[in-house]
Amino acid sequence: MRFTPWWRKAVQTLRVVTAVGWLGSDVVLLALGVAGLSGVVDKDVAYPAMGFVGGVMFVPLSAVLVVSAVLAACKPWERRTGRGGKSESGPVGVAGA
Repeated sequence: MRFTPWWRKAVQTLRVVTAVGWLGSDVVLLALGVAGLSGVVDKDVAYPAMGFVGGVMFVPLSAVLVVSAVLAACKPWERRTGRGGKSESGPVGVAGA
């Protein structure tokens, strides 16, 4: 199966958005953990907030794994030579004649 250019761009955009969201939630968890350990915020507030962020964001942001698998399955796989983007039929890394 191949995507049309519009669908491929839409799925790639979804993948980037979920990946950036995953990184953002990790930064939030790190900030809450540091704040809880350093005593800036009470541990009774920071750690339940970490559980809430992790629980609410984990499933939606795990879509990045599914979207990545869909992109890989629908990508036309070719070997590239690095010389103008033309395909080659031999093994990668073997010197051509």
